[in-house]
Amino acid sequence: MKKTLTMLLAIALVMAISTTALALEIPDSKITITAQPVDYRSALSGYAQPVSKAYVANESYAALVSIEIPAYMDTSGLSIEVTPKGCTVEDVSVLALATGDYLLTGMVLMPGATLKVTIKDTARETANTTAELYDALYNDRTVSATATLGVVASQTIPAIPKTGAQEDLVWIGLC
Repeated sequence: MKKTLTMLLAIALVMAISTTALALEIPDSKITITAQPVDYRSALSGYAQPVSKAYVANESYAALVSIEIPAYMDTSGLSIEVTPKGCTVEDVSVLALATGDYLLTGMVLMPGATLKVTIKDTARETANTTAELYDALYNDRTVSATATLGVVASQTIPAIPKTGAQEDLVWIGLC
């Protein structure tokens, strides 16, 4: 009887410890990336201060790209793509597949320009076996972030004015 009670107590103690160990926070296993426009002058001096302003044509800009890759994640099969729309980028080689903050600079060519930074998973193109292709399709690691350089002017649609009184509209509908 004492052996059974001791065994049950030992099992209960192991279960209590193991559930506490399983409740530990597991770190996120995804790559995160952010891109935001920052003040050009302060960014060149080493302090990237976020800015929200409307850029005009032929104005220099700076964008801060923050990349966070978990330390245990394999970065083979990943590539970085920078897609400017309405702007130019001076040096893309400053971006690396490593955790850190990177500064991209360039020139705005037209208002409403955007700068899209994508970390693309190229495992689909390089898969040699069915298992590799299945893993590439269901475990895609592609992430992207877009920095909008200025406010895009939205076009307003004029409202159709009402004509005639309400009863006139009802009377026309009955005919």
